[in-house]
Amino acid sequence: MNEDMILLKDIIKSLDGTRLAIAESAKNSELEIKEFRKWMAESSKKAEIETKELRQSIAEMRAANDKSAKNAEVETKELRQSIAEMRAANDKSAKNAEVETKELRQSIAEMRAANAESAKNAELEINEFRKWMAESSKKAEIEMNEIRESFKKSREEADKETKELKESIKELRRSIQESSKRMDISNAEMDKKFEKLGTMLGGLGNNIGKSTENLFFNSLAKTMSIGDLKFDLIEKNVFRIVRGKKFEFDVVMSNAEKILILETKHSYHPNDIKKLIKKLDEYQQLHPQYANLSVIGAIAGMTIPDETIQLARENHLFVVMQDGNDILVLNDPTDLYN
Repeated sequence: MNEDMILLKDIIKSLDGTRLAIAESAKNSELEIKEFRKWMAESSKKAEIETKELRQSIAEMRAANDKSAKNAEVETKELRQSIAEMRAANDKSAKNAEVETKELRQSIAEMRAANAESAKNAELEINEFRKWMAESSKKAEIEMNEIRESFKKSREEADKETKELKESIKELRRSIQESSKRMDISNAEMDKKFEKLGTMLGGLGNNIGKSTENLFFNSLAKTMSIGDLKFDLIEKNVFRIVRGKKFEFDVVMSNAEKILILETKHSYHPNDIKKLIKKLDEYQQLHPQYANLSVIGAIAGMTIPDETIQLARENHLFVVMQDGNDILVLNDPTDLYN
């Protein structure tokens, strides 16, 4: 019996604990339900706001789509108009291109005709030039033959005068020997004979000198050059009197930049080089207006010893000699004057 009572008490106690737990759970559940309802209210309000914003965004998107569609329609219309304008422009360009092509073809045809005419004229000019060259060559050959003949004649005359001079010297020696033997010749007669001999020697020297000078002058006048130097003007026997002093230069060649002084002799000796160098200095002093020009020296002779040629090289002088019927440049210092 007591055990039953104790068991009953335990059950009642347990039930009371359960009730309290249930009451506590109900209280907690009510709080949770209240919080849930509050959360649901907030969530509903938030969802309503988001829905409203979503509807507004959709409305804005629709408006934007409508505007884009309208703009697209306008742009499409403008694009179609541009395409139409481009087609019209292309048609016009094609037409213009056709016209320009036609004009270009016409120009090419005219150019071809002009070129053909120019070629014809050029051929005529070439033929005329060839004819002129042939005539000039023939004329030059004739003049060169005349120079050769003149030189030959001069040499023959010089040889004749040399022969006569030898005969005169021979006769003079014989006369002197005879006079010495007879011892009856006067000093006056001796002086007269020596004077005659000097005159003959001077005349012979002048003739030979003139022949030599003419030979080189005529040859240089043909080419208007010496070595690789070209000239525009050539003069012979240039004579100057400055402050009472006389100066003479055999041959003078000149251009806008250079002046060449050429002295001719039948036979050139080393001492003649010094005289030429002095003449070059005198020419510059006589012509101060040519101070900016290069003054070049040259020697020309029928015979020139090696010693003279070497001295001319050392003084940068041109050396010219006879070579058959032509002239030969033995020393050409052109590089020093370019």
